Amino acid sequence: MKYRQTWDRKLHTKVEKSVIEDLGGIPLQKKGYDGILNGRPVEVRTYNKQRTPRFKIDKNQHDQLLGLNGDYIFVDIPNKRHKIITAKKVDKLLDENGHGWLTDNHAGKNWLHEYLWRNQVFG
Repeated sequence: MKYRQTWDRKLHTKVEKSVIEDLGGIPLQKKGYDGILNGRPVEVRTYNKQRTPRFKIDKNQHDQLLGLNGDYIFVDIPNKRHKIITAKKVDKLLDENGHGWLTDNHAGKNWLHEYLWRNQVFG
């Protein structure tokens, strides 16, 4: 699998698409989850060494994946590896953080999110 080291917003979508296609899935061109893999919805989350070693989980997308029995594909770009974890397992990992959802305010809206650290995902 090819991993590109970039945080350019335009290329970020290309990375998601590339990861899903490389794993044999179908990327989607709509809002919501990123694609379908093995008949299940998937969301791609990436970590790049230029940022803090964590993965951002958006509450709305997470709730949607939980309801659809979906998966996350976590991509550690610097170490050229990935891991697929069910949304249900991610929910348990988020509980280990010991606090509720965090809030960002963008464009006049409050966006709830949480983070998983790289070592929570990859050990």
